[in-house]
Amino acid sequence: MTFVQFLSWLTQVDLQKVDIDALLTRVSDVLENLPEEDPRFAWMAAIEDKLLDGEIPIDRLRSLGERFPCQVSLEDRLRSLVYGRR
Repeated sequence: MTFVQFLSWLTQVDLQKVDIDALLTRVSDVLENLPEEDPRFAWMAAIEDKLLDGEIPIDRLRSLGERFPCQVSLEDRLRSLVYGRR
């Protein structure tokens, strides 16, 4: 899964109800596809560490799109407003 795909997926899930194992799998997959020198790598690694500790870092996940903007579709942005800001 690419970082952009992950951001898109995040806009479609309720982070209050997401399965931590499913989230961890996706985060790990993104890390496998990012070079370590990419600034997003450290951010995603920190998220992975929190998930491994059994915690979902909701604020960090929600801020990914703002911190690392990319081409996210209008539909995904609207989904984010509806589902991501509860």
